[in-house]
Amino acid sequence: LFRFQSYDAAAVLLMGTPSTFIRRFVRANVRVQWIRNDLRATDPTGRVARALGKSEPGLDRFICVSGTARRALVETVPAAEAKADVIYNILDADTMRARARDSGDPFPTHDSDALRILTVCRLNDKAKGLLRMVRVCRRLVDAGHAFTWFVVGDGRDKALMEESIAELELSERMILMGSLSN
Repeated sequence: LFRFQSYDAAAVLLMGTPSTFIRRFVRANVRVQWIRNDLRATDPTGRVARALGKSEPGLDRFICVSGTARRALVETVPAAEAKADVIYNILDADTMRARARDSGDPFPTHDSDALRILTVCRLNDKAKGLLRMVRVCRRLVDAGHAFTWFVVGDGRDKALMEESIAELELSERMILMGSLSN
């Protein structure tokens, strides 16, 4: 299907995801790799930097979400320097603030003195360590901390997480919100 179509651009939006597919199978005028993090801080083994270095010749641009992300990319993959751009926000900051202000608090009522913890992720235990997160929640409760932990996202391990939350009696502390509009 992709071989028979032509696109203006193809992008890999999740750093660390291989760009092989867009480089080899998608006919596009521009191939882009999104860089969301400081590679120096988030890639201790250098695995992502090595993969980016190998794929760099087949990519046209690297879009970095901050100057720090760009500097780290260029430091770890020097050949990417001429292809690396910074785009700070895709949405206008004033529009984002207005949406946040107008939409109200998306979280259920909770103790106003309690800390709110928010995790946004896909519910995949292998990739995200969901069951470990539930055990950490239990340890925080046992240590006497006042908090409510909200988890926004959905995925194949939602039922597994729900079972673990119920088993550890955390349904009042760890709230699965499902998918929410950004």
